[in-house]
Amino acid sequence: MDTVGELVAAAMVDERVWQTQGASSPDGIYLTGQPGPALPFVIFRAWKVGVGIVQEEVRLYGPSGRMIWRWGPEYRRMEGMFDLTTELDVVTDELRKRVGQTFTLDELAGAYERSDSWTRHVVSEHAATPGWPRTLSLVADAAFHLYQRGAVDYKP
Repeated sequence: MDTVGELVAAAMVDERVWQTQGASSPDGIYLTGQPGPALPFVIFRAWKVGVGIVQEEVRLYGPSGRMIWRWGPEYRRMEGMFDLTTELDVVTDELRKRVGQTFTLDELAGAYERSDSWTRHVVSEHAATPGWPRTLSLVADAAFHLYQRGAVDYKP
């Protein structure tokens, strides 16, 4: 599948810095030691894209040239300049914290019924972009739709 669009900016930012400075945060992640695991971080991406599917994949390589972390590939549906990548990521991350990685569709449905307040909170705190309240229900629905694929009783 060919990528549709252009990545115009990307940054990896320590989660604590992102929470205080948002999209204006300076790049940088912190390790717990040398060598050691990274502290939680956010990957911020800004796309210049038309309507279509964009494939995203992130790989981090150490000084030795060995890959030390990988995310993706993930396919995302983009609605033109209406890019909700950052909001979708923070809602999905919070959903993972609330439901876990082993869950049933019934458990996910229960989380969905209670999601209005916490989705509003996490997006406003961690990924607020201009006009975000108008897109909140779309973002939440997309996060739950994508996350359901990981349910132990999911059948495509």
